[in-house]
Amino acid sequence: MDLDCGPFLGVHTQDAVKKGLLTEADVNNALVNTLKVQMRLGMFDGEPSAQAYGRLGPKDVCKPAHQELALEAARQGIVLLKNTGPTLPLSPQRHRTVAVIGPNSDVTVTMIGNYAGKPKFFQAQL
Repeated sequence: MDLDCGPFLGVHTQDAVKKGLLTEADVNNALVNTLKVQMRLGMFDGEPSAQAYGRLGPKDVCKPAHQELALEAARQGIVLLKNTGPTLPLSPQRHRTVAVIGPNSDVTVTMIGNYAGKPKFFQAQL
């Protein structure tokens, strides 16, 4: 993970390096990746509002094209841990319910996203 939108990396990275779970090279590579993206976005080129992406705001969020892209990413990102026999695709006739089990099964606030507050709407569509 090159970028963390919360405090996790800031709190745990130094200790992970000390314990040998992460190398300084890993941290440096993540920083290089993050800084490259920021440079491509023009974040170091003077007045932000004069840059290509510097005038984006709430009016640019949740447009239909963005919603479609997010939905397609979600569809493509769905993974089953075990796929034996004729499991996929799931049949709405045979599979009326699905159980979500594990540590992330009930963390809807985290899993929906935490970038800028509550989503405009939340509707599971598969």
